[in-house]
Amino acid sequence: MTKGKASPLSDRLHEAMWEQWSRYSPRAPREQAFYSEGISRLNDVGATRRVRLIASRSTVPGAMWALLAIGFVVSIAFTYQFKMERLAMHVLCVGAIAALTGFVLFLIYALQYPFAGDVAVSPAPWVEFLQTWSRRPL
Repeated sequence: MTKGKASPLSDRLHEAMWEQWSRYSPRAPREQAFYSEGISRLNDVGATRRVRLIASRSTVPGAMWALLAIGFVVSIAFTYQFKMERLAMHVLCVGAIAALTGFVLFLIYALQYPFAGDVAVSPAPWVEFLQTWSRRPL
């Protein structure tokens, strides 16, 4: 998902799970309840997987970046209008607001691609689920 695409291996494993469930035919009422709940959970897995794939392809549009940059410049320019008796305190306040706004812009940039980079969402829960699943016979 780091490149905005689904993993072919993940696709095959997801299809294999559906294939296993479709081959299973419950006989007893308890098995039917388990099967029904399992299908429901597998649908949830598919739905959340689609949401993650969509999130991996979405980005912050260029127009939004332009508005963010203009907002940054305007907010910093606006702080110059507040006169303080001591220049050092004025510089400190303007610097603090500039740093805070810069951090927010960096955070938006870093989280723009949720499955890539240093702050990426880890695939570990999905891998753990697949490993657990492979050890459970139907």
